[in-house]
Amino acid sequence: MSTRITQLYRTAILTATVGVPQFFAGASVVAQSSSKFSDFPSLVRYLIEDIGTVVANVLASVVILYFLYGAGNYVLHAEDEEKRAEGRKMMLYGIIAIAVMVSLWALVRIITTTILQ
Repeated sequence: MSTRITQLYRTAILTATVGVPQFFAGASVVAQSSSKFSDFPSLVRYLIEDIGTVVANVLASVVILYFLYGAGNYVLHAEDEEKRAEGRKMMLYGIIAIAVMVSLWALVRIITTTILQ
């Protein structure tokens, strides 16, 4: 494994660590949240939409990093079949986790727009 590839891999992980949370902009949701709740539905809406969004963004960041780590293992350890298989599994589990998170996010959005209106 060359030092250049290792350096690029570390740079990609650092970029993903810093960039993914900014991409999802979870911090701006908390900053814009209102601290006054006029009724119970507004409290529930705050808990589900605002806090849930921040939690989902953090989990999405972790899942994307997991996927990138698996991709790095797959590419950097091309000569070792066991490491490649491990990296392939990590990428597959990362894709499955992203699909589940997007599905749950869509379900929550449907519920909040129909019930909490």
